[in-house]
Amino acid sequence: MKDFAPLIRVASTPGVLLVHLSVPAKTVQELAALAKAKPGQLSFGSAGIGGWFQIATELFAYMTNIKMLHVPYKGAAAALTEVMGGHVQLMVNTTLAAAPHMQSGKVRALAVTSARRVPTLPQLPTMDESGVRGYEGDTWTAIGAPARTPRAAINRLNRDINAVLQVPEGATALCRRWLHHHRRHTGAVSRLPEDGSGEIRQADQGGWDQGRRLTSGGPETPFF
Repeated sequence: MKDFAPLIRVASTPGVLLVHLSVPAKTVQELAALAKAKPGQLSFGSAGIGGWFQIATELFAYMTNIKMLHVPYKGAAAALTEVMGGHVQLMVNTTLAAAPHMQSGKVRALAVTSARRVPTLPQLPTMDESGVRGYEGDTWTAIGAPARTPRAAINRLNRDINAVLQVPEGATALCRRWLHHHRRHTGAVSRLPEDGSGEIRQADQGGWDQGRRLTSGGPETPFF
């Protein structure tokens, strides 16, 4: 973070909780009940130890008081393939990667990890709506500049990016890529001033602190 001057937090990519078709659970609560009845017997895949894919699932397990077996793979694509093949029962993946397989019926989606429903998947409830109160777990996209970029240039870039994002075509282009615009940042030229890195760190806190402790087995190690 010391090498960059944050310009703006642009968009988020919601995750989605996926299960293999053989899993009898049709809702998040049914999945939690199944895991509680079979502690440690359900397995979930991820793109590797300590990454967002594992943390998002560990946080779900922690908040529902269930125990599952973590199976890390060398990438999210490999983990998703294993879920579709039934070698592991579930995973949290991005909506971008999961959408084609959801639409083809190769996996069952139970809920999205964002705080609000995803416009492109309106039929899916959020984890919070599904009974995991307070759960939120998006990945996010920000734009930065070299750390010594003059403040005037940072303010101008922030203003120009905000202007693009306020145009309907800008939001539509993001949506096509399964990215969702952080509207609370539009029109705020001073949204990321000197404390911009602090805002980004704050976006990486909350429930994620507990998730990182669960994946590391010890005190939190900040991402930045």
